[in-house]
Amino acid sequence: MLPIAKKIRTLRKEHAITQEELAAALNVTFQSVSRWENGQTYPDIELIPKIAAYFGVTTDELLVTKKDSVSEEEMKQKFFQNYLEITAETDSTKKLEHALRCFREMPAACEPERYEYAMIALNTLVHGNCMPREEALPLARELADILLNQKADRKFHNWALRKIFCYEEEDRLIDWEKYVGWYMTYHDLLELRYQYMGNWEEYNRQGQANLFTKLARLFGCGMFVKASDNEEETAQYIRESALFYLRLCDMFRESLDEDMDLFLKLRAEAYKQLAGANFRLGKREEGYEALEKSLDLYIKIITMPPDRELKCSHPMLNLISGCRMNWFEPNEKRDPLNQDSDYVNINDVFRGNEPSWFDPYRDEERFQECYKRFTGIKYQWYEE
Repeated sequence: MLPIAKKIRTLRKEHAITQEELAAALNVTFQSVSRWENGQTYPDIELIPKIAAYFGVTTDELLVTKKDSVSEEEMKQKFFQNYLEITAETDSTKKLEHALRCFREMPAACEPERYEYAMIALNTLVHGNCMPREEALPLARELADILLNQKADRKFHNWALRKIFCYEEEDRLIDWEKYVGWYMTYHDLLELRYQYMGNWEEYNRQGQANLFTKLARLFGCGMFVKASDNEEETAQYIRESALFYLRLCDMFRESLDEDMDLFLKLRAEAYKQLAGANFRLGKREEGYEALEKSLDLYIKIITMPPDRELKCSHPMLNLISGCRMNWFEPNEKRDPLNQDSDYVNINDVFRGNEPSWFDPYRDEERFQECYKRFTGIKYQWYEE
């Protein structure tokens, strides 16, 4: 930015006037004032005395900045010069040395520019083969830690996490899990790691698994519902979402052992939502069919041994943790299947805690038969 640009903006703010007011006083457009302050153009020479007189300063004061401002401007110019030299360097060792030197010499106050150097250095370590891996790893960890903990720009955090997850030793990946956020999951990072390692079989499997997981979360169990005050319209969207989710599950469900099916929980919840939506839309028979299927699946889950692990034989999905996501704190004690929540989910249907869509059918014989089947479940973890 030109020194005069900063000076005009500072004086204008000190006098609490707008760009429009300054433009009117100088008989120019406010766009001109904006371009001056952004350093895009320079005021006409004949306007300099007028601007100085308007703010009550001399032309020298307007044109000459303080030494520290000049120093800052010079520092920015030096940054761009070094940055261009580093990015143009083809020798990985020289590029790394230059980037590290600039990063360490640049004052900490010059953020976020100095982190650009750290980012180049980390990228060169990961992809440049400029030193033995055992020597490069400690430096890569140092740079990643700096970038992951800086507050200047989120892009450095996201970028560093990708790089260190690709480069780190397998048994040290857990050290970086605390930096994983909603925008990029652990499994997303694994996909990038397999790509970096050239393990194309695992890369393709993990990528497909991640795609399935994203689709399931997006469309599954009525969560992808158009906001509407119209109950019938909402029910239609929930119905379509649940049907889509069930089709998605069936595409990948190949386990011959139904009792070990990874998708038991997911299908049970989808059928329950499908039942409620069908009842609200007046689809009585389809509602009962979905309710009975949901009840069958919930009974199967609830009566399983609590240490049972659900699995799927599909090779693409054996990397997915299934329904047992990281919903709870690591040290929180939960039964592996989390059967208590499953019992509550189906219990809410029969005890009237679900939406009123089930209410018109609660007194019917078929609904009561479902309720009797439910009350016959022996479930030791649930307390009335």
